[in-house]
Amino acid sequence: MVLFWGILLKRLIRVKQNYHITSIVDFLSARYDKSSLIGWVGSLLVLLATIPYLALQFKALVSTFSSIVDTKQIINLGIGSSDRIVGIGFAIFMTTFTILFGIRKIDPTERHPGMIFVLAIECVFKLIVFLIIGIFCCYYLNDGFFHVLAKLPEVVGENYSFMGNQEGSVSTWISFMILSGSAILFLPRQFHVAVIENSNEDHVDDVTWGLPFYLFLINIFVIPISIVGLSLIGLDQADRFVLKIPMEMGYLNLSLLTFLGGFAAASGMIMVSTMTVTVILSNSIYLPIIERLNLPKAFTQFLLPVRWVIASFLIFSSLGYMFLVGDNFALVSMGMVSFAGVLQFAPAILGGLFWKKANSRAALFGLSAGVCTWLYTLYIPAFIKSGYFGQEMLANGLFGIHILRPQALFGLDGMDPLSHSVFWSMFFNLGSFLTISLLFKPSKSEEQIISDFSSLVDIKEKYSYENVELKRNIPLEVKVNTMLAILEKYYDWEKSKACVDGILKNIGVFENRDINILELFELTQEFEKSLTGIVGAATAHQVIQKSNFLSVDERGELYQFYSESLAEYNISPKELHTRINFYKEKEVLMQNQFQELERIIDIRTKELQEKNTILKSSLKKIGEMQHQLISREKMASVGLLASGLAHEIKNPLNFIQNGAKIITNELSGNVNLGDEKSLSSIKTSLRLIDDYSVRIDNIVKKMLNLSQQNDTEELLNISEFCVEAFLKEIELCERKYFNKINYSLDTSPTDEYLVSRTTLEQVLSIVIDNSAADLASSKKDPKEIHLKLFIIEDKLNLRIRDNGNGISDEILKNIFEPFVTTKQSKDGAGLGLTIANDLIRSKMGSISILSEKNKFTEVQIELPLKK
Repeated sequence: MVLFWGILLKRLIRVKQNYHITSIVDFLSARYDKSSLIGWVGSLLVLLATIPYLALQFKALVSTFSSIVDTKQIINLGIGSSDRIVGIGFAIFMTTFTILFGIRKIDPTERHPGMIFVLAIECVFKLIVFLIIGIFCCYYLNDGFFHVLAKLPEVVGENYSFMGNQEGSVSTWISFMILSGSAILFLPRQFHVAVIENSNEDHVDDVTWGLPFYLFLINIFVIPISIVGLSLIGLDQADRFVLKIPMEMGYLNLSLLTFLGGFAAASGMIMVSTMTVTVILSNSIYLPIIERLNLPKAFTQFLLPVRWVIASFLIFSSLGYMFLVGDNFALVSMGMVSFAGVLQFAPAILGGLFWKKANSRAALFGLSAGVCTWLYTLYIPAFIKSGYFGQEMLANGLFGIHILRPQALFGLDGMDPLSHSVFWSMFFNLGSFLTISLLFKPSKSEEQIISDFSSLVDIKEKYSYENVELKRNIPLEVKVNTMLAILEKYYDWEKSKACVDGILKNIGVFENRDINILELFELTQEFEKSLTGIVGAATAHQVIQKSNFLSVDERGELYQFYSESLAEYNISPKELHTRINFYKEKEVLMQNQFQELERIIDIRTKELQEKNTILKSSLKKIGEMQHQLISREKMASVGLLASGLAHEIKNPLNFIQNGAKIITNELSGNVNLGDEKSLSSIKTSLRLIDDYSVRIDNIVKKMLNLSQQNDTEELLNISEFCVEAFLKEIELCERKYFNKINYSLDTSPTDEYLVSRTTLEQVLSIVIDNSAADLASSKKDPKEIHLKLFIIEDKLNLRIRDNGNGISDEILKNIFEPFVTTKQSKDGAGLGLTIANDLIRSKMGSISILSEKNKFTEVQIELPLKK
């Protein structure tokens, strides 16, 4: 069972989502021909199996509360012992709690995320408390886990069996495994939480490892706690070891924490179980009775209060079972009675999902046989042992027939009662189910359901009938009124209208006045699914059949359509069946191929993952090497820049130093300021010092510009701004170099873009100043500079061309390196184009230079723009 949890649970979730299943009994009714009779039997089983389960929770609450509180001091209110008063108090509390937080909506398929979150917190809290007690027993009261296990021979007999029965312990262990594995899915509350409340089947992947891990953690300290409990307290208090051990050692706060953990677990189980069983009883028993008797609408409109009454009845019935039978059984034994009951669902559910021959007759007879056997061999003997019936039946069998003894049926003696009941109930249940499924064929109405359930892999696709020409001759308003009349039995008008509108939108006929026969059939299916979420599959099918939603004439029209469609293909019935069998075999073959492809993909995926890991490692190494290379290049650039800077500054400093020495020498002697020669020498030296100081200042300023770049961007009209900056720079250069410059413009109007004003101004200034300086040293006349500006794909393109001396190829290839210049050493430092290049590249642009010696030089700039 554990190995197939994932597959089984995913398929159950798909069925729930596709058919609006509300409970485990509703699943059986929906699968087996919408049978209300199966719903009755299943509901009876759920009721009888849940009562001992809830009684177990109440017994745990009452016994633990009595252990930590002196209940004998509680005033007797005339309703029995103190335990009864405590039990009734808990029952009232749990009834109120369940109604307020669990039974608040009519449609039970609507999720309760708040309730599930609280349950999750309770489970985690329970686990933490249990682990704390386990650690306390092993590592505080003893010297470790294995030290406690070593004490096992001291507290139990040599022939002791952990199943509590020295005879048949293996069969008992097997029974416990089967019952525990099946209860994880087939207990009504487990089915509700795992299937009904699950909105995404991908969560199952987490459950397949999370649940076993949780069970491992919560069971790891079970045996050590039992050993410590047996040594300190004794076997008669085994149900309360976890609570009693801290109390015996004087740790009352730890006992209180244990009680809170148990209370959280029990209250959560009571609430979810009550809510689930209430929905089952109301949908599978109460509503079918109302429909059969044609009782007034008031009996269905107040469905929610009816469920509250059922919930109260269930809780107090469980409390009564605890008072009647609970004193004679341990907690585990009471729970196993319920587990054996819900095991009867297993053949019908598993067969319904995976076996196409499973039919409603087989499910009904198998379930009925299993329930009756379970009641006779396990449930009724519990009351007999409690003294409510005569012991003769146990000793001599029913009607004195010896082979009909409940706990030794047909002479099968020597087994414990639980294993005995599990064996015989599954013998009759599974035997009847298999035999009748093989002897009888499903009805025609059941065949479609069987096909959907047994082969359901994905949620059923919605088929389109766009290519089918059918008359829309069925008034939609009539069908809408029928749906509203049915829904108003359970909802008010507004909610009924919203539900109908949602159905119409789902099938795409919301705006239509009339529909065709195929759309009507789809509308019928969709409405039945929605109604199933409210009243269950069996009742929903019964209500729709009774309302004549699909009339006799409409059924005939639908039948005629399918007959004509088949006749158009000119296929005989024999050939049709042959083709169906062929496609079934082809489907199986494709599924096998698909599984093989999945296996190959898994292998390839693992290979790719391994290669991806190697690639990541290689990329990491490449990144580190690239980082080192960049660092080295930066250091080399810094060294080159420092070397060039030292060279450029050293020459002016030499001139300044020489001039200063000349002045010092002139002033150190008996200088005559009236001597024209000495005065001229001093003036020349001072002029040199001033000129070369200015040169050093310019170099430093340009270095600062190179290291400090302003990235502030603003909206500018590119064409207007560049023309204005160009003309301004031309004017400055004419004054600077005492030359007349002929300029020309080739621009067009542009929009506003986000650009850095400083970057454009500085780059234009550097480029135009270089052109003007080259023209100043040229003997050509006229001296021309041409500006061309255009924008392509949000990129600014600038072309600045002069007819100066040009640049040699040797200098051109290193033109953007620091201190590379075509000017005389006293006229430039060779940093202008380096700065311009860095500015343009910092804006993700590019700059390049075309030149031909003694003909022209053209600077080409491309700069991305943003609006």
